[in-house]
Amino acid sequence: IEILTFTLELVARERLRCGVASTNRPIHLKIPRERMPSTRSLALLSLAVAAAGQELIKIMSSAQMGLLFVALDGDGDGAVPFDEGSVFVRSLSTAPIRGQAGRVLSHMDADADGRLSAEEFAEDLGHTSLAADRQADLVRRFGGFDDDGDGAVSLDEALPLFNYMFAFHRLDADADGWLTLEEFMEIAAPKLQHVAPHHVEKSVAEGRAIFQELDGDGDGRLDAREHFLYESGIYAGQVAWRALYEMADVDGDGRISKEELVACRENPKFGGSAAYHHSKTWIAAIEDMFKQAGKASDEL
Repeated sequence: IEILTFTLELVARERLRCGVASTNRPIHLKIPRERMPSTRSLALLSLAVAAAGQELIKIMSSAQMGLLFVALDGDGDGAVPFDEGSVFVRSLSTAPIRGQAGRVLSHMDADADGRLSAEEFAEDLGHTSLAADRQADLVRRFGGFDDDGDGAVSLDEALPLFNYMFAFHRLDADADGWLTLEEFMEIAAPKLQHVAPHHVEKSVAEGRAIFQELDGDGDGRLDAREHFLYESGIYAGQVAWRALYEMADVDGDGRISKEELVACRENPKFGGSAAYHHSKTWIAAIEDMFKQAGKASDEL
């Protein structure tokens, strides 16, 4: 993912400058000079340097929160407005499914141009065991996922398409291309079979609230794109990011500083919250990417 790769390169550069590595020796990532950032202040990485050589700990350190700040601060100006952080959170939310979706797209992409055309899609479906009417429905809906109208879908455009083909289809009991509240609630049904009634009531209330938030056009049903926000984890990530942002922006200026994000750990609402758990996940993902890059560098 481009934004994570950029962040990783920044941390790697600072670690190389300071000679810091988890193995007590400098690592040597082979990053082309032209890809190195020229305008972003490396002062922001002072805490990230310390975090990069650490394992994720149960209580996040200031260095690890500093590392998270570097990732959130896409333009490197030392402040993170909500929309800027949302870009990073969305990228990280879809990271787990991009690899699998990429393999599916490559299998269908007959001319190997990195995009899936309507013709390639229809041709590949013809070799599957899907019923003819199901194939026809998918081909008919293909254009709805082609955001730029160029006749083909990129990997980003293919993510909601593949979600419609699989996860969405399993919930769409009447196969009308929409999810009602009742169909959407089937996601949680298996987990609620053996729980106390008050837990069921709480889950149902939460499910209704989530459904209403996902239903962007307020028509009382979810289309494939609206459901994708939930299934991909984008919705949960954005909710957690909103909570973290509101806790951290103590001066109410609409931007989070590094100091505000680090100090957020002391907020009584932070511990155990969705913001806390997602922050741990985000930090772990960034650290894991750095470790993997270090291993790859050692093999070069």
